[in-house]
Parts: sequence; C-alpha cells; structure tokens
Amino acid sequence: RAYEGLGGVLRGEVDRVLPLGGDVVLCGHSLGGALAQAAALDLAHHSAGRLRPTVATFAGPAPGDEALARALADAAGPRGGLRAFNRGDPVPPLSAALPGYAHAGVPLQMALGSRDLE
Repeated sequence: RAYEGLGGVLRGEVDRVLPLGGDVVLCGHSLGGALAQAAALDLAHHSAGRLRPTVATFAGPAPGDEALARALADAAGPRGGLRAFNRGDPVPPLSAALPGYAHAGVPLQMALGSRDLE
C-alpha cells in the first residue's frame, strides 16, 4: 500500500523524462528496497516493454510471495535485481521466514562488523 500514492507520480515523471523508453535504475534501503521492487514491476507493466528496470536493494525485506518474486525476475534485471544485505542484519531473513513471503533477486551477502564501517 505504501507504493499506491507514489506510483502515478513516478510513472508520470518517467514518461516525461524517457518518452521513448529506456533504462531505469531503482535503488532502495530497507522498506525503500521493497518500494523499488514494486516500482520496477509497475513501470515494466505500464510501459509495455519500453522501459528496462534494473533494481538494487540494500537490507530490504522480502517484498511478497513466490509469484511476486518470479514476476520481478521477469520484469527487472538482473534476475529480479541485486539484493545486498549484511549477514548480521535481522530484517532480511526474518521477513522471508514469514509464511507466504519470499525474496526476489540475486543475493549479495556481506559480512561487515562495526569496525568495518569506521
């Protein structure tokens, strides 16, 4: 539901900037990652193939079920997007453990500790 209010505005801006279509890169962190995935599906669907979404998410939750993950793999590159997460982050694995939820995209697991971020 978080994407419903944003979708029309985003489609309008993308159509204005890329009237003939093209590549669109969508990135998001945490809930923004799930929104980036929703936007990729929406833009691919509404553009009738004119747009080629690429997605990168960082520490995002699972956006939906297996059917959504498959649809995203078909709609956005690479294979549903790049999904970066830190091994110690509880959000990505917890959301995928919920009944009916599945991750989409190519997983890129990192093992960063607090000293790595200084």
